[in-house]
Amino acid sequence: MDWIKLISDISAKGATQKAMADRCRCGQSTISEIARGEIKNPAYSTGKALLDYYDELAAEERNAPDRTQTKAAA
Repeated sequence: MDWIKLISDISAKGATQKAMADRCRCGQSTISEIARGEIKNPAYSTGKALLDYYDELAAEERNAPDRTQTKAAA
């Protein structure tokens, strides 16, 4: 698993490292160390929480109304 890319992708969806840490029930420093590649294999619970968080953010993005169509119709 490319944890660096996953954290980058979660960040691109607007989440902060602090939000990720809260979600994973770990410290922000742990997320930072994973993002920098210092931790290559995070604890199972941390990795699963990051994957679940990404999936949740992606689902929210897919289900969000398309604002460009709304504006165009107005």
